[in-house]
Amino acid sequence: MTDVNTQLTEDASRQAWGSSKEQAIEYFTKSERNLKLASRMHLLTLLIQEVEAPCISVLQDNGFINSVLCLVSQCMPGFKLSGTAGTPL
Repeated sequence: MTDVNTQLTEDASRQAWGSSKEQAIEYFTKSERNLKLASRMHLLTLLIQEVEAPCISVLQDNGFINSVLCLVSQCMPGFKLSGTAGTPL
């Protein structure tokens, strides 16, 4: 997770997702690193749904939740640009 956080921090500082919606979508959907991260986060979400209390305790104790929040906040400008910021109501 630390490597991903470092890479996304670097990407955020240089706005690696570009300046157009198309470039941002390309960055988030075609990058092998981003696809791996999305898959791992999806699997983690499924695990948390199955064994919620133990998982959340372990994740909080190891600082994982703060790392995920940091990743999301760093990528928010790119999410907004691509039109994928937030969850539809």
